[in-house]
Amino acid sequence: PVFKDTKYGFEPDAENTPAAWERDPPLSLTVDGYLQTVFVFRHTVAPLPGEEETSPQVTYLMLEHPWFRNRTGIYLDQPGSVTTLRFFSLWNQAVGALI
Repeated sequence: PVFKDTKYGFEPDAENTPAAWERDPPLSLTVDGYLQTVFVFRHTVAPLPGEEETSPQVTYLMLEHPWFRNRTGIYLDQPGSVTTLRFFSLWNQAVGALI
């Protein structure tokens, strides 16, 4: 997921960003009975010319939602809080839908 105060290049106000992100269809997921929309952005990096046989093509996916964006660090502060449980419910559902 995305981090607070970090620009990835797919934000509406992003300028001069090197990565070309494509917007995938959003995910509609339910947490605590409320519908949440998670936006999905995709960036694919092809192997360098001449390295197609030995290097893989890599695709990055970024998930955008206020619950993801508003984190202050990699790990949430209170593992048993309702906020943390909602975050992981949304995150796990989003990853499951993408797989």
